[in-house]
Amino acid sequence: MHPADLGVVSTIALFLTGLILLILSGRGAVAHLDILSRQFQLGRFQAAFVIMAISTSLPELFVGISSAIAGVPALSAGTVLGSNIADITIIFGIVVLLAGRLLIRTTFLRDASFRFAAIALLPFLLLLDGVLSRFDGILLLMVFTASLWHMLKHHPAKLSPLGRSSKRNFPLMYFLLSVAGLLIAAHLIVTSSVSLATVLGVSPFLIGLLAVALGTSLPELAFETAAVRKGKGDFALGDAAGSVVCNATLVLGITALLRPLRITLDALFVPITITILALFLLLIPLKFRQQYTRPIGIGMLVLYAVFLIAQLEHIG
Repeated sequence: MHPADLGVVSTIALFLTGLILLILSGRGAVAHLDILSRQFQLGRFQAAFVIMAISTSLPELFVGISSAIAGVPALSAGTVLGSNIADITIIFGIVVLLAGRLLIRTTFLRDASFRFAAIALLPFLLLLDGVLSRFDGILLLMVFTASLWHMLKHHPAKLSPLGRSSKRNFPLMYFLLSVAGLLIAAHLIVTSSVSLATVLGVSPFLIGLLAVALGTSLPELAFETAAVRKGKGDFALGDAAGSVVCNATLVLGITALLRPLRITLDALFVPITITILALFLLLIPLKFRQQYTRPIGIGMLVLYAVFLIAQLEHIG
């Protein structure tokens, strides 16, 4: 069924179903990723960055591949850029508010913070000429590979003695089921969101930037809020950093390889401004206070509100 064919009641029911599944799957993913990180002797930050972030970036990847095949890669660009803004503003803002105080325990994140910020801004820099070419796509994939290699080089995974047991398969199986639940939930929520957005008759880039981006960021919200509620803030930090890297490099890189895309500079002005301001708020605690507090969370939510208001002016 085409999203536009969904009725209002069906759309709301679809959204609520996805939301419930999202919450349950997020809790399951946190619990079993914690077991896996210990069995592979990975820190929580590294486990979330490598395993969870890539898993929760699959909705954006699916949108990217589908939109490229359908001939509307602008939908993917809007989804990725909007998703990254959502991840580091409203999603992370909510997580910090729930945590009250989120300590930055991992030295790797502090050391690599400016590198992550540069990667988040890389798609904008490549789009300054209005085109994301296949060469740009290759460059983005190379950056993704280098980031993953650097993470695993300094924090290599290795099996613990417990890992040799056949029981080791069960946490992995349950984790994969939880991730599958997150992806299904995201699909339900995205479908319902696009149904409403399509009625408004807005551009694919704007639909991706707002409706689809927020929907595909919900797995991160579910996972990160479940993590901080269980006192595992490093999971939240790893997932946030890893999701931004995966979206900005892996997803856009594959999309551009399949079909180069064009975006006007006017459409990029607000997203890049909000991204720079959000990264500024993220970097200050990393270098000085070494913790995120509620004022930072409130600031992130304000930034997303400004972003939302600025984009909604283009509707109609």
